[in-house]
Amino acid sequence: MKEDIGDSYFWASVNETTDRCGRYIANIVVGKLDSTGSSSPHLIASNVLEVPNSSSIARVVCDSLRVLWPSENNDEKFMVLLTDAGESLKV
Repeated sequence: MKEDIGDSYFWASVNETTDRCGRYIANIVVGKLDSTGSSSPHLIASNVLEVPNSSSIARVVCDSLRVLWPSENNDEKFMVLLTDAGESLKV
């Protein structure tokens, strides 16, 4: 994943869903923004949420990006966040 995205700008997508057991799950996918064509998306996290709200979703996204790049600050490379705009993401 890190090799694919490299030093490029990237996007992330978060989708909150409920599994068969009724647990709230947040899935985080990232991909490289590339003007020459589409890139392969990479699932970087699938976390169980205690409470599905905007704060817990934001925390999962930030924590997932830190796991992917633990020693680097890539905030300036993070350009787009896509969501499904579900109830839990409304502030």
